[in-house]
Amino acid sequence: MDTKKILYLLRHGEAEPGMGQVGDFDRKLTEQGKNQLMRLAKELARRKLHFDLTVCSSAKRTLETAEIMASEIPCKGTWYSPELYEADPKIILQVINQTERNFKNLMLIGHNPGISAVATFLSGDPYLNMKPGMLVILEIYLDDWASVGQNTASLIEIMQ
Repeated sequence: MDTKKILYLLRHGEAEPGMGQVGDFDRKLTEQGKNQLMRLAKELARRKLHFDLTVCSSAKRTLETAEIMASEIPCKGTWYSPELYEADPKIILQVINQTERNFKNLMLIGHNPGISAVATFLSGDPYLNMKPGMLVILEIYLDDWASVGQNTASLIEIMQ
């Protein structure tokens, strides 16, 4: 029997420009980006949402994004995935497919263009151009994450 799973795809918050001494991987969130994410986290907490697992790129700005989310929303575990940095949609889908079947609520924090392309691929909706700090919530009715693929998810909500 298919069970309901919720996939939260979150693009990291607004980041500092990658100029000078700071390379792209080490870019930090701006104050505006931090504030925007805190508002989002508080709204998700108000709705009493929780995550069984957060999977996050290991870039600085996604780590900061995950910390802000975790400050407001219960999560049973966090996994930092270096392959999510600059990942194409195929890699992101592999990460989703490797998630343990007992997890029902998965948060994935990543980067564009991959995160937007995965949201489009899974939902079948027109290209979703996720802006920094944007969250796409997808509902999936499958027994396990390994079965998630093209057009297997329904777009429930977009938040920012």
